[in-house]
Amino acid sequence: MKKQNLDEVWFCLIEDDHLTDYQHRYNLLNRALKAYRKMRPVTKVCGDKNTCFVELTEDSETKAFSDLVKKGQFRHLPANTRSYVIESGIYASSIVHNLVNEHRYKHSLSVAQLACQLAQCHGLDSYKAYLIGIYHDIAKGMSEAELTSWMMIEKPYELAYPSPVWHQYVGAYYLKHVMSMRDEAMLKAIRHHCLGDDDSLYSKIIFIADKLDPSRGYDSSKEIQLAEKDLDKAFKLVHQQQAEYLQKEK
Repeated sequence: MKKQNLDEVWFCLIEDDHLTDYQHRYNLLNRALKAYRKMRPVTKVCGDKNTCFVELTEDSETKAFSDLVKKGQFRHLPANTRSYVIESGIYASSIVHNLVNEHRYKHSLSVAQLACQLAQCHGLDSYKAYLIGIYHDIAKGMSEAELTSWMMIEKPYELAYPSPVWHQYVGAYYLKHVMSMRDEAMLKAIRHHCLGDDDSLYSKIIFIADKLDPSRGYDSSKEIQLAEKDLDKAFKLVHQQQAEYLQKEK
């Protein structure tokens, strides 16, 4: 602006089927430019003799930057951008795929699809339910030592729980404090998905979807049909089945 004595700088995005959804890119750009009074995104530019056009294309540096986001490395992003990326789910599949193993990734996709299905049956936000399902095991890729470290920060008084449960607490904490997720309903559902000790609707849905996940290899079709009709009855039944299973495993 100083070198060319410009009044303003406008950023106009191109529409391209191969790029992330136009509206998402526009929203992200808008957040990035909020701190700059004379820079703004526009949807269309009508030029005249006083308008200077410069085409910006992705180079290796900017590609590497976006690749870090897709791998779940958010440290270089401002909080408002992190929040948008994680809650809009534009890179959700890539992020989870990079943070957990293949088996856990397939489980997460399957749980997300079932959660979406149940949310539709009960008039809830199906995309939100899908994202909760995608993210619910995001801490499963951490070692027990890493989980222990996070638990000592977030839930030291619940270290007495069996270690397979810890990832629900760590996952919610990680999503909130590292990835800037702000949606309390999503965070709560992830925080309680193992034990099912919360009775909010999204928490019930993710608890049921996690336990009845068809990719687990047993026939849960009857329980899923019940969950589609009556969420409360299915929630109680799944709780009962889990208690019976744990009793047998002792």
